[in-house]
Amino acid sequence: RIVDADVRESISRQLVEAGCRYAMAWGIDCSLWDDSIDLAALEKFGFEDVPDDQFVMTTWHENEIMEDVFFYAKSNAMLSNDDLELAALFVLDLGHESREDEIRAIHERA
Repeated sequence: RIVDADVRESISRQLVEAGCRYAMAWGIDCSLWDDSIDLAALEKFGFEDVPDDQFVMTTWHENEIMEDVFFYAKSNAMLSNDDLELAALFVLDLGHESREDEIRAIHERA
């Protein structure tokens, strides 16, 4: 595991508080990230119903290549809700080395 549970939970809470509406997790422990973001959204509303205008859709992509995840984000996730304009894509890549150029290139190809 690259990120310990406390850090993952803190980042998940920060994403929800910042207004994240669609989170797609990919890579190591991606299902744990999916669960953590779901939990952070529920926690924000006292484990009651999350208002539709603050619901965070989460998906995890354990056995998919990054190109497919970016394609899904560009063609489906960002267009999937007529009531919500998802105009920005934020990539959070947690690792030991920077992969910014590689990730940008994959995103452009998708």
